[in-house]
Amino acid sequence: MLNCNNNQLTTLDLTNSGKLEGLRCGDNYLEYLALSPLQTKQLTYLYAENNNFLSQDCSVFGKSVNLRELKIGNHNQIKINQGVYNRFTGSLEPLQNLGKLEYLDISSTDIDDGLEYLPENIKVFSCEADKRKQAKVKVIQEDWECFNHDLKKYKDFVNKPDDNQKLLDQ
Repeated sequence: MLNCNNNQLTTLDLTNSGKLEGLRCGDNYLEYLALSPLQTKQLTYLYAENNNFLSQDCSVFGKSVNLRELKIGNHNQIKINQGVYNRFTGSLEPLQNLGKLEYLDISSTDIDDGLEYLPENIKVFSCEADKRKQAKVKVIQEDWECFNHDLKKYKDFVNKPDDNQKLLDQ
């Protein structure tokens, strides 16, 4: 596990480093993170919360098939007020093949779609929008709360529209 939390880093290039199973690089000012393809596949933990990643979708994590924990959310109110926060956007769909993923934090990001693509084995999912009021993740947070944090119920609802219509008709 490489730990570079709480530094003033803006870029982190680890492509020439060796084997990397875990990376703690939260609470920096990272805009960019470079990993080799092998490191991407080996990575089991990535804690990159409270940084300043440029606008991008989750496809950057799609090949990290061994990830168990992924933290890319924003919780530091002071940094958010300064305009420093992770700008992940779009859908969770690129994470659908991360079958080992158990912990995911996308709080106060602009990820606003794709809850149905999360792997079934997610145990902890954090998607609060309380630190950045304009965060688009609020859409996911509302769905998550509406289904009482039950991913299976949400997936059943989304994937069986005919059954849902029958329920509405009753």
